[in-house]
Amino acid sequence: MRGFLKSFLVNSVGFYFVANFYPGIEYSRLESIVLAAVIFSLLTLFIKPLLKVLSLPFNLLTFGLFGFFISVIVLYLTSVIVGDFKIVGFESTEINIFGFFIPKLQLNPTLSAIIASTLAGWVTSFLKWLVK
Repeated sequence: MRGFLKSFLVNSVGFYFVANFYPGIEYSRLESIVLAAVIFSLLTLFIKPLLKVLSLPFNLLTFGLFGFFISVIVLYLTSVIVGDFKIVGFESTEINIFGFFIPKLQLNPTLSAIIASTLAGWVTSFLKWLVK
């Protein structure tokens, strides 16, 4: 029970952090982002392992790459369940860092969901490492 609660809190905090700082996630109220964090955490703890078992043949064929898309599916399911929580496309600004020019990028909602899922995974992994 203690491990479940710790994992639930880490997933919720990681998701909340990404939702506040990533421009591809929109929400209207604080309550909706807290609800989305709870739903995301519950889906990660219960549905994600089931999806991993069901997609085992695809995972074996793609050498584990399909497991990445399971996280995107969980994030998409969260956006479907929570009404005020949306994954949207956005346009970044041009960046010039030490002479390196990064052009303006325009991301659609699918790419935005992939990036948000990756960020949420990194933040959650880092938080799990911290509380170990």
